[in-house]
This record gives sequence, C-alpha cells and structure tokens, in this order.
Amino acid sequence: MTKNGFILIAFDSTHLAIKVERMLKGAIDVEMIPTPRSITASCGLSIKAAQEEFDHVKKTLKDADIDRKLIRIYDMGCEKHSMPEEIIWEK
Repeated sequence: MTKNGFILIAFDSTHLAIKVERMLKGAIDVEMIPTPRSITASCGLSIKAAQEEFDHVKKTLKDADIDRKLIRIYDMGCEKHSMPEEIIWEK
C-alpha cells in the first residue's frame, strides 16, 4: 500500500463492507480497517486502498450496481492528522 495517502470506503452495513472487500481483494491491494472516529456515518468497518486505485474501485462498484447511497469514499490525504474529505463520485 502506498504511503502517499489513501482512500477509505465507509459503509452503512457490515454485510456490504464484506461483500465489497471480496470483490476488490483479488484485483487490488485492500485492507479492512476500523472506521476512524472522524467519520461518523458508518457501520464501523471500512476498506483502505491506495489513492491511485480510485478509478478501479469506482468501476467495480458501478459494475456491481452497488447503491451509491450506502457507501462513502474519503480522500485521507497523506498527512496523518488531516481531516478526511468525502469524494463525490457519480454512478
């Protein structure tokens, strides 16, 4: 995983988090982690992936017809203490 920052995918349900992890795991390097406290709307599990994998993540979610309202993607930046910024992505 890159040290230049990462994206974080937060979910409304644990079931969906596990489903998406399985979809992504074979294609890109992902890690299931506890959702940081700075992100309040979540089931408690998130997926961490390199920033450069965002297009692949977006395409995978679109191809699987995952409801956009159940997922939030954040740019975690490269600074350890920077606040996450939600990435607005289209379906």
